[in-house]
Amino acid sequence: MSLPPIDLSLFDKKVRGKIRLAVSMGQLLHFIYLAVKNFPDRVAKYSSFLQLINDKEFAAEVLRKESRFGGRGGSPLKYLGLVNAIAQRGYSRLLELADIVWDLTVYHSRIDPKTLFNNIVGLASEKHYSLLDEMRIHGKATYKRSPFIMNIRHYNYITVEVEYGGRSEALAKTLIYIGSLADTNESLGLFARFSVRSIDAEHVVRKQEEGCAHRLIKTFRLYPTVLRMQRLSYKRVYPVQNQRSEVLNMLSELFIDDKKFASLINMDVPANILAMAPSISLGGGLCFATAFRGELLDFLGIEKEAKIKVADTVIKAIPSYYSVLDCQKSPGDYVFMVFHPFTAPKVGLVVATYSTNVLGSLKPKRRNVSSLDNLFPKVEEVAKLPSET
Repeated sequence: MSLPPIDLSLFDKKVRGKIRLAVSMGQLLHFIYLAVKNFPDRVAKYSSFLQLINDKEFAAEVLRKESRFGGRGGSPLKYLGLVNAIAQRGYSRLLELADIVWDLTVYHSRIDPKTLFNNIVGLASEKHYSLLDEMRIHGKATYKRSPFIMNIRHYNYITVEVEYGGRSEALAKTLIYIGSLADTNESLGLFARFSVRSIDAEHVVRKQEEGCAHRLIKTFRLYPTVLRMQRLSYKRVYPVQNQRSEVLNMLSELFIDDKKFASLINMDVPANILAMAPSISLGGGLCFATAFRGELLDFLGIEKEAKIKVADTVIKAIPSYYSVLDCQKSPGDYVFMVFHPFTAPKVGLVVATYSTNVLGSLKPKRRNVSSLDNLFPKVEEVAKLPSET
C-alpha cells in the first residue's frame, strides 16, 4: 500500500497521526474500487463495507486478480489491519464514511442512482433540468446502477499530480480534475485518480507544460463514488488548446472565502468523501481541495513547514510533492490551490500558486457534489476524539 512521499516528521506527533488517518481512509476507498472493478456482480452480497473487508478469502481473491493486471497484490490482512487500527485508536466513526460510500456505490438506499448522478457531477445551477438528460442528448454520459459507474466521453481535464513508474511501460499514478464538457458550459467538477503508462503520462505532462489541457475522446469508465477512472492509454485522449480556461474554471469551482476557509480549518464541514481528492503526494490520502487568497509567510520547501495566513487563520504548509502545476516558493500574496488532509485540515499541501491578478478572472461557483453534504457527518464528529472537543 502506498505511503506518502512527504516527510511527516515535519509535523508534531498528533498531526502526523491525524494525517495517517486520511491516508488510511484513502487506502480503504481504493480497496472498494478494486472490489467493484474486478467483481462487479459479486459485491452486492456484502451489505456493508465492514462485511466486505472481513471476508478474507474474497479480499485475497480481489488482490490476486488485481496483481494479474499489473497491481502489487498484497495481503488482505493489511486492509483489515487498517480497519482495526482506526478503531483501536478511537476513530471508529471514520469507518462510517466507508459504509456510506459502499451504500452509494452498491445499494442506493440513501439516494437513487439518477438523483445521485445529477447531484454528484457538474455545478449548482438555477436551471430546472436533469443534467443527465442533457448529457445524454449530447451522447456524452450514461450510468450503471450497481456498482455505480459513469461512462463518459468528450470531457476536458487538467493533470494535477503525477507519480511516474520505474519504467516507461510501468503504470504512473495521476490525479486529474475533470472539467468542461466539450462545446458546452457544463462541467463535471470531479477529481479522479487515473492510472496510465508512464510513457503516456510523460507525454500528457509535456503537452500540459506547453499550455494544453486534454480531452477524453472515447468512452471511459468513471467510478465517481470512489474517485477513480479506468486505466487507459494516451492514444485515447488528445490535447486541446484551452488549458487557461480549464484552470480558471477549476479555481472558480474550488474557491472559498475567508469564512468558509475558517469553517474548514475548524472541521465544521461535512466529511463528504465524494468532494475530496485522493492526493498522489499523500499516498492516496483523502483531501479537501481548496482555492483561496492568502499570504505565504515563509519560503515554501520540502524540508520544513511554512505558514500561510488567511485573514486571522494560519495553517502549516508544504509543497505537494508530485504536483505538475506551477508553484511559487517565495513569501508573498498569492491565490493558492491547496489539498488539506480531511482529518488534519490545518495542514495544507500547496498544489499551485497564482498571481492575485487572477482573481478578476474567477467566477466562484459551487460544485454540485456539495449537495450531497447532508449524507455525511461533519469532520469534527468523526475525526475528533472526545478528549479533543
